[in-house]
Amino acid sequence: MILMKESRPIAYVATLYGPSIEVAGHILVRLRNSIRHIFYGVRLQYAETDTHASAAFIDSDEIDELLGAVDFIVTSADRMAHDRRDYTEVSYSTNDHVTFGFYQQDSKQQAFVRFDGRLIHIGIEKLPILRSSIADARAHADTRKIAWESR
Repeated sequence: MILMKESRPIAYVATLYGPSIEVAGHILVRLRNSIRHIFYGVRLQYAETDTHASAAFIDSDEIDELLGAVDFIVTSADRMAHDRRDYTEVSYSTNDHVTFGFYQQDSKQQAFVRFDGRLIHIGIEKLPILRSSIADARAHADTRKIAWESR
């Protein structure tokens, strides 16, 4: 089997405790027995150290639902921001267990992304930035997919 990968970083979204999350358009071409399969979407990467990084792939067919879910999460956070609540969590998970969400206790909110076994805290105000970065990365992957299909 032959693998070809193409990835372009689109944005780096700041986290609260560590390095930024890299959002990239990602193409993976697998060639086996002269049959080519093209997978495209968005790759998230969090470089924990110089030698270890957590990464996740979000397939292109999941991204529209993900973008809608993040919109819902942001709206929910806005509506709940001034409420005193017991522990409340709003989240969305992709088929590959990439989770986006926030939790609130009393009136304190905390957004997060979870992938590759890692919980990454981000500011609530970063969720719309992460959302638009994912949309931009998908748009880039869409254009590159066309180039790969024509080869």
